[in-house]
Amino acid sequence: MLLDTVIQSSPQALLLVDQSDHIIYSNSSAKKLLNAGRPIQGLLLQKLLPNSPGEIANAINNWENGLFNYTDTNGTHSMHIGNSTFVLNAQKHRLIVLREMTRELTRAEVEVWKKVIRLISHELNNSLAPISSLAHSGKMLIAKPDKAAALEKVFDIIADRCKHLTEFTQGYASFAKLPAPSCETVDWQTLIERIAPLQEFTLSGDLPERQGYFDPVQIEQALLNLIKNSHEAGSSNEDIKITISTDGLGQKLVIADRGCGMSEKVLQQALLPFFSTKEQGVGLGLALCREIVDAHGGHIQLLNRPEGGLQITLWLPWAKESH
Repeated sequence: MLLDTVIQSSPQALLLVDQSDHIIYSNSSAKKLLNAGRPIQGLLLQKLLPNSPGEIANAINNWENGLFNYTDTNGTHSMHIGNSTFVLNAQKHRLIVLREMTRELTRAEVEVWKKVIRLISHELNNSLAPISSLAHSGKMLIAKPDKAAALEKVFDIIADRCKHLTEFTQGYASFAKLPAPSCETVDWQTLIERIAPLQEFTLSGDLPERQGYFDPVQIEQALLNLIKNSHEAGSSNEDIKITISTDGLGQKLVIADRGCGMSEKVLQQALLPFFSTKEQGVGLGLALCREIVDAHGGHIQLLNRPEGGLQITLWLPWAKESH
């Protein structure tokens, strides 16, 4: 009774499905999320999913593990899904856990911004303090003609620190000043040919007959960032594959690799600005991709692949002007 009470009051949605795809256990959060609060125990999973948000139904159908967005009347939400299997009474069972991540991501973003402010403050102080000291020393050396060499060295150090600060701030400025997308009709083959010389990858399948409609510069930048990440994750060129498809609702670009993938903890924070597991990383690549896709009215999805590696999906809606 205690265990059932804890599970029923959990904010995470839990579904236990038997070998014949019948739901044999669920909690209150699952009923609310998937069936408007109505009972779901005993139902076939495939009969329940049509009543659920499309993005959630797809994630459950495809046995996905990772982070995705879905939209309802209350707006867009970030959700994490996890699947596991185990044997119970000599039968294979599937446990599905769906966790609302919107609040956690919001809180994490606040913490990230605090960290960034501390980082920028520290970096500025490390440069401005010596610049101020050197400027004072230079002022004293001006009155001594025989100290011209020392004065030149002072100016060289000041210039070096100013250059460092410029490079430091430009990385953040490019993220903060992302312009609104300037959407236009884009030929898929032209897009592929533009990024192919810059990052190596393999095109999977045929390109759609219908042309794309988005900001080509921004989407090109997002794709280059993602392919670069795949290389840095240890994936070979032939295992980095781009698949592009379209339907009546939008355009889907999928980048899949066979790199090291992401741990559960990293996966949940990967889209946050300035979060990075790389020693020299600033954590802007995936965050910039997310900003670009969000600005287009789309969404981004990160999933670990069952055989290893990561799959990132960019979904972009059609704009009215593209019809």
